[in-house]
Amino acid sequence: MIFQTKFQSIRFIVTSIIIVLGVLSLVATLITAQVYHTLTLSSQLENIEKQLQQESDKTLQRLKQFSLQLGTLIVNSDKFKSAIRKSNYKYLQDYLKQLPSIPFLQSGVISIRFAYIYDNHQKLLSGIKLNTDGSVVTKTPVCHINNHESTTPFDVNDVIYNLCVNQQQPYLSAIIPFHVDNKVAYIELVSEIKTHFHSIDQVVVFPVRIRLPNGKEIYTSDRWPTKYNKKSIAAYSVLDNEHQAVIHVEAIHVDNNLVKALSLAQTLVISGALISIILAIVVSLSIMKQTVISPVNDVVSSLRKVRENREHLGQQINSRGAEEIMALMDDFNAMSSSLNELYKTLEKMTYTDSLTRLGNRKLFNEKIEHVFEHAVKHEGCFALLLIDLDKFKQVNDTYGHSVGDKLLVETSNRFSEVLRQSRFTRRGLDNIISTPVQDLLIRLGGDEFAVILPDVEGKDEASNIATQLAKVIDRPLLIDGQDIELGISIGIALYPDHARDQDRIIRFADTAMYHAKRNGMDFMFYEAGLEENQS
Repeated sequence: MIFQTKFQSIRFIVTSIIIVLGVLSLVATLITAQVYHTLTLSSQLENIEKQLQQESDKTLQRLKQFSLQLGTLIVNSDKFKSAIRKSNYKYLQDYLKQLPSIPFLQSGVISIRFAYIYDNHQKLLSGIKLNTDGSVVTKTPVCHINNHESTTPFDVNDVIYNLCVNQQQPYLSAIIPFHVDNKVAYIELVSEIKTHFHSIDQVVVFPVRIRLPNGKEIYTSDRWPTKYNKKSIAAYSVLDNEHQAVIHVEAIHVDNNLVKALSLAQTLVISGALISIILAIVVSLSIMKQTVISPVNDVVSSLRKVRENREHLGQQINSRGAEEIMALMDDFNAMSSSLNELYKTLEKMTYTDSLTRLGNRKLFNEKIEHVFEHAVKHEGCFALLLIDLDKFKQVNDTYGHSVGDKLLVETSNRFSEVLRQSRFTRRGLDNIISTPVQDLLIRLGGDEFAVILPDVEGKDEASNIATQLAKVIDRPLLIDGQDIELGISIGIALYPDHARDQDRIIRFADTAMYHAKRNGMDFMFYEAGLEENQS
């Protein structure tokens, strides 16, 4: 009876310990996976928000240019000037009523809703509201309704632009000065802007939604999902001169590959942890022999090590004890191996550029340090090539960011092919620097790349690689049916020929790249004195 009681107590204690440790391991694993997920998504959302800001600014700039062009067209009309001289306000109103019929507005490049004329004392002379039912005289300027105090004084030389919201509708106001008989007068054109923001959906890769300050949706992309996580939304607010929101532009991050990978990782983690807990309970309830306690202690010890330090994840334990306990330990080893692979997958995501699938700047910083330490230790040498694509910004502005992204992917593929065909693929560099050959090509950001050549055999070999990289860019790139030509500027610095510390190698390569671009050269090696000539 006493033995049975002790046996029950031991079984309860062991079972409780295994359950607690299993739950703690499950919680720690889920927290780690969630942290990786949050960091990855946060980085993506920051990039999307910057793109929304750029496209919103471009849209407003276009509307400002069109407002100025239309205003210039109106005030240069002889009939308009004559009406101003004669103070013929009735004719001014009739003239302004005809604005919707001019080709400039019929083209749809801008949507003028109100027009006002002010005298040299900034007094309102005439104003109309343009709509489908005709023109209606309006006494109060739209963009002044919300301002009960005096507005910003007009400038006699410069055009004044202002954003405003009236009756929950966003507008752009352009006040343009003009001269009649040496007197200054002003014309104000107020355009509706919300429909012009729809074009952002054609530029941004991800689905776009546009909302008014009151939350009302005025545009939603067809690609916008019906179900989504609010934490996946990147938002940018267009502000007026008083820093009040005029319109909200949002994009939702949709990356099925990333979502599937993270979901699969979490599913496998949970399943593996649950399986290990269930197996542990079954074993503790069915077998309580002397050979059980020690093997279970091995499992508990390994779990504690993993919980304290993830580097122990993947380490195997020797199977021993009763048959059921050995099965438990084999399952633990399998679970440990699976979790280790999942962590490696998640870790790789943090070192990979999401567009080109090359290494990113974080990987570059680690690899250059690794290669540098190897060269110092073995008295070897290496070369660093920093690459900048010429004319890329012009291509982006001309064809859009979608074509620019495809251009970067194709450029990365060509660079990778050059490295694969070089003799570096036949050297066994994986054993020397513990990195795959493809990780020697890095995208630093934008149109900037880096190539690390460990154990390079002097200046001639680095020059040969640079020549091959420049040659593949000389061939036009076919993107969406367009033959696009780019240039390339490469700066090269050698260790130990040019410098013996890591920071100077990077700085010298960047200096050489700058001079190569300025002098129209495909590539240039660093030379003493280049930094002094850099302006």
